[in-house]
Amino acid sequence: MVTVVQLRDCEPGLWTAAGDEFVGRSELALASSKDLWESVVHPLGEWAGSAGEAARQKLQSFAERLEVDSLEFRAIGYVNRGLGHAFRISRNTLLGALDSAAADGFRVSDDGVVSLPQDPMIHRDPELHRLFRDRQQQLTAMIDAAITGATNADLRSHDLLIRLSTRTDLSTVSEAKDVDLGEASATEVALIAGVVPHNRSTVVAWWAGLPVADQQMLLQAVPWELEDLSGLPPEIHNDLHGPGDYDHTGVADWARHHWIDNSDDPFEDNCTNFASNALEAGGVEQRDLDFLGYNGDWQKGSQSGWRLLDEVDYSHSPTWAQAQDSYEFWAQHGTELDVADARPGDLIYWEQADTGHDIAPGTVHHAAVVTSTLDGDVRYTQHSTNQLDASLEGRSGVNEIDGGRQKIHVVRPSPDW
Repeated sequence: MVTVVQLRDCEPGLWTAAGDEFVGRSELALASSKDLWESVVHPLGEWAGSAGEAARQKLQSFAERLEVDSLEFRAIGYVNRGLGHAFRISRNTLLGALDSAAADGFRVSDDGVVSLPQDPMIHRDPELHRLFRDRQQQLTAMIDAAITGATNADLRSHDLLIRLSTRTDLSTVSEAKDVDLGEASATEVALIAGVVPHNRSTVVAWWAGLPVADQQMLLQAVPWELEDLSGLPPEIHNDLHGPGDYDHTGVADWARHHWIDNSDDPFEDNCTNFASNALEAGGVEQRDLDFLGYNGDWQKGSQSGWRLLDEVDYSHSPTWAQAQDSYEFWAQHGTELDVADARPGDLIYWEQADTGHDIAPGTVHHAAVVTSTLDGDVRYTQHSTNQLDASLEGRSGVNEIDGGRQKIHVVRPSPDW
């Protein structure tokens, strides 16, 4: 368990710096892999004969190991960054409680015990004594919340870092990307969510004592952890809900709670159906026009139970279940944003930008739900394949080696019906 002294005296910036260093190494390894693919592996494919093929396979294997190294470095970096964020917020919470205690005359021991001020009046006046007892309990709760958040972050990150340290020589590219980086990206977000207290009286003082930078990070990184938190100012709840009739944060919250739930996956590629389900769960009503207006619908019909029928889209409007149609529909009934302006509850789409791949250039072929933004990086949750709080920045480079460059679209729906 993390102690008061350890948390008070720690330097969270060192974890953040370590995380940045690993991410920097990741980018170097990825750049080396791309250069090897483009300058050597692909040209060798044109060299006929067994010697050329043997050389190509050997160098391809080396390029893939560099991809794995890149992904594992980044995974370790994300866990360290998450540890830095979690300890910084927990430490700020602790320091705020210690400063407040000192200002009011309370004493706090190195093991976190809060003692009443040595003022005789406090013990002679029952009402004053009650007030100071209440304050003592509040300070104790603040300290306990800080210690608990830091301890949980320490334990969870320790276990994952130990596992990741063994993975570089064992993982394939897909395992490193979808399993190791996937878990690390989700864990970074979870470490931050884990420092949020849930006792109302603690929340009031905790939020008021946080630096504005920490408040803003929490609102972008873990809004679903805050939206129903009693004790936050009303304007915070209003901002998390977002404008309009539907709950923007609720969209992200539903996606996170159903990321591994495939019970409503009737299509082989179910990404857009999943995103539409999340919007509906957040309060967006289906749009059901008459038959002649079918192309303007956004609706989910009943399933036939016959997979061959359901997969070809007879039960859902194209705007509900197909990425291209969904993007065009919500770009018309919403606002397209720069990636840097994404926030949880937005939709994110991938459009093929390069030639020479299975998908024609200009085709929007994938959709997901933005569920967090952290360190300038969009984290999204998706089906096909299932990912929770996946890193756009972390996955894009490796994805483009096989799939080519992608144009990213972020759309904030504004249903107008």
